[in-house]
Amino acid sequence: MMIEHTPAAIAIFDRNMRYLMTNQRWLEDYGLGDRVLTGLSHYEVFPEIGDDWKAIHQDCLQGATHTCDEAIFPRANGRTDWIRWDVRPWQEPDGTIGGLIMFTEVLTARKQTEQALEAANQALIRANAALAAENQQRNAELKNFFSLSADMLCVVGFDGYFKRINPRFESVVGYTEAELLSMPFLSFVHPADQDAMISTAAALAQGSQVAAFENRYRCKDGSYRWLSWTSASDVNSQVIYAIARDVTAQKEADLAFKKQAKLLDQVQGAVVATDRAGTITYWSKGAERLYGYATEDAIGQHIRILYPQHLTAFLEESIIPPLQKSGFAEIETVNLSRSGHEIPVSLSLSLEKDVDDNTIGMIAYIVDIRDRKQAQLALEKERRFLKALLDNLSDGIVACDEKGMLTLFNKATRDFHGLPHAPLPPEQWSDHFDLYRADGQTPMNMDEIPLFRAFRGEIVRNSEMVIAPKVGQVRNLLASGQAFFNESGEKLGAVVAMRDISDRKRAEEQIINQAQREKLFNQLTNQIRTSLDFESILNTIVREIQAYLKVDRCHFAWYVESDSGAYWEVISEVQAAGLPSFIGQYPVEVFGPLSEVMLNRQMLCINDSAKVEDVKVRQFLQDLGNQSMLVLPVQANFSRFGLIACIHHQAVRPWTEDELELLEAVVAQLAIALNQAELYRQTVNKAAELEQAMVELQRTQMQMVQAEKMSSLGQLVAGIAHEINNPVNFIYGNLNHAKEYTDDLLEVIRLYQAALPEPDAAFAAAIADFELEFLSEDLPKLLNSMKVGADRIRSIVSSLRTFSRMDEAEMKAADIHDGLDSTLMILQNRLKAHSHRPEIQVIKDYGTLPRVECYPGQLNQVFMNILSNGIDALEDACDRGQIDQPKLRIRTHLGPNCTVVIAIADNGLGMPEKIRQRVFDPFFTTKPVGKGTGMGLSISYQIIVDRHGGTLTCTSQAKQGTEFVISIPCCQG
Repeated sequence: MMIEHTPAAIAIFDRNMRYLMTNQRWLEDYGLGDRVLTGLSHYEVFPEIGDDWKAIHQDCLQGATHTCDEAIFPRANGRTDWIRWDVRPWQEPDGTIGGLIMFTEVLTARKQTEQALEAANQALIRANAALAAENQQRNAELKNFFSLSADMLCVVGFDGYFKRINPRFESVVGYTEAELLSMPFLSFVHPADQDAMISTAAALAQGSQVAAFENRYRCKDGSYRWLSWTSASDVNSQVIYAIARDVTAQKEADLAFKKQAKLLDQVQGAVVATDRAGTITYWSKGAERLYGYATEDAIGQHIRILYPQHLTAFLEESIIPPLQKSGFAEIETVNLSRSGHEIPVSLSLSLEKDVDDNTIGMIAYIVDIRDRKQAQLALEKERRFLKALLDNLSDGIVACDEKGMLTLFNKATRDFHGLPHAPLPPEQWSDHFDLYRADGQTPMNMDEIPLFRAFRGEIVRNSEMVIAPKVGQVRNLLASGQAFFNESGEKLGAVVAMRDISDRKRAEEQIINQAQREKLFNQLTNQIRTSLDFESILNTIVREIQAYLKVDRCHFAWYVESDSGAYWEVISEVQAAGLPSFIGQYPVEVFGPLSEVMLNRQMLCINDSAKVEDVKVRQFLQDLGNQSMLVLPVQANFSRFGLIACIHHQAVRPWTEDELELLEAVVAQLAIALNQAELYRQTVNKAAELEQAMVELQRTQMQMVQAEKMSSLGQLVAGIAHEINNPVNFIYGNLNHAKEYTDDLLEVIRLYQAALPEPDAAFAAAIADFELEFLSEDLPKLLNSMKVGADRIRSIVSSLRTFSRMDEAEMKAADIHDGLDSTLMILQNRLKAHSHRPEIQVIKDYGTLPRVECYPGQLNQVFMNILSNGIDALEDACDRGQIDQPKLRIRTHLGPNCTVVIAIADNGLGMPEKIRQRVFDPFFTTKPVGKGTGMGLSISYQIIVDRHGGTLTCTSQAKQGTEFVISIPCCQG
């Protein structure tokens, strides 16, 4: 908004002194904050205004103008401000005074500066005249003045150095007092301002009393600040007293405003701004050139001066309302120059908003379009001639411009499309006008339309398409066209000519239809004979019939009789997009009278449901929305009856004799094919049953072999454990006696040594040869070591006996943890560290479990299979360098419904989902040949699920490890 960039505070009032508009400066200068003044009385806002001001306002409302460079303005809070003000009337479009415009600028700060400067000068004069005893008091007062001043104060000597500066000076430029006093003041001035500064300083040194100027001062951070100076010199004291104020922000705002105004003056068109009342507030150089008004003549005038008298209503009714509604408007109209000439112009209008989004005026960008209007008249004459020429052609002509927008439909083209001969609105020219491909069914995409192909640069030759207008006949057209260019090679657009070939196409279609029927029959017959799949045959027939007849729906249904009643079962269907599917079962009574007709097992041909003689059937068909219907019975040799139904909903669709003849032949072939498919299905089912029996036989055989192997292994393990256990028990039982005997003998030797501390030479030599002292120390250790070894052998034998469970073939209560520990004991050698990997760490997280009714030997077999597979997985991961520390984790806890849960997990590489899904399949293995049979986990699954009524699950993710979870009930039966 223009008034927001002015340095003055501005307010606009109506005749009753109510606020119409203010700028932000007004609110700031008078301490009004964000208060909304619009509609308030000036005297309500400032009740302290005296009668002298009110008299000035009334005088201005009579046409006078009052200004004052300096005036005292008392405020309600007791504060007094100095202001410069200007009050003048503003006029309505008819010339009457509509109110006042008030411009004010608060000068209090400047006055304070001047008064402060004057006080300083007086203080200096008094100081020179005062006694030396008063000098200290004067310096103290001056120091307080310097310290407390909000302005920058300094004393500069004629030698070019600062003599004194106040704290405000330091805070603005960022230098300390010492830094400022140590350098010539000219070194802080911007190089471009130094010459002027030297001249001003010289004038002050020559006795010039006061100088006001502006320059840029360098700050400590390298930036420059604009300072406004008021300086006075004391020639006798050889010093200059100066007051400065930082005006950088004001300078930047002025620069931005000037830059904006300069840019607006450089645009080719005119830029005009008004306030809400329509008074011109900005007038660019382009506006001066276009209208002939100088800026000073246009500012303050109403925008109505630019419009002829007969367009005043147009301005108020057709331009202002849409602009106020949308905030933007573009329109072509006629303006009036200062000389009275009418100027065709193009207007781009936008509302001007303040920071609170309130409308404060309008900005218009105006372009002279006189040359364009003259060219348009010439083009219009040429266009009428060309239109008359094109409308007399029998071929359709359509064209687009360089932007691809359709610009021409001749009379023949309109006839093709069923369009009126009146001019079309431009927005309709972008439609496709019901264009289809040569098949007459598939709508053309935009990039298939001949005109747009030509527009893209393609030379179109004899491109066939179909026009199917909503009003008029369907036509087959042959289109040719290409883009056209001017003499400079610039594309101007594209044109396409279309010739009606409908008669020729109808003759061709008759020949093609006959060939298609024969081809379809041969194709279906071949597909039926070469396929034995029941579902595939039906889907093929239904799909091909629907595509050939182009009906909305085609389906096949069986007639089924059951104990609960007869029903139709639709098992194959093809329907048009948007139609619901009929796949499913429907009681016969749902189709009412139509079922009775269809159960006659004769072809039902209904061209128009509205003409069916049977009232009930007619009403039922109309309720279903079926306008045309064709039903063909299909009788199979395996005592099943079905039908093929072809239904059209959108319009009446008569069935031709050729179509009926073809479909009857197809249905006859379908019946044969269905019989063949049924026989094939029965054969396949029988083969599948035999194959399943073979798989079950192989599985049973493998289980028997595995069971026999486990039984033999159990017997072997039990036998070995028994044979080892006997001598171990003998050794273990005698070790205690041997230790007692040894201790006794050693005690006797000790007593002999005590009784004969100095044995004879032969006895001493024997003691030395036998190393009696070492033997006395080592023999007990040797016996203890033998006992530890015997304990280890007994533990291994116990684990072997627990694992074999040869005496527990029947179900009995067992300790699950004993079975797990015995299995781990047997696998101890595989768990130990090897050259290629570290020891496999086994983490036991056992819960408190009751004894479980189970087959202990079989459960031990399951534990062995799962743990062995886990060890295999960990060894593979270590071989590949994928893990550093292999781990097996065994968790047990009570599950819901009195179940025991055993989870065995490894941190190996895991397995892909497709492998995880098959881990329990018989004979499935990922191990090399000879490493596994693929039966371990399958048998484990049957032991847990079939023998114990539990569950066995596997969860795994690649690179995340694998976990098997066993859950079995605590009690069986």
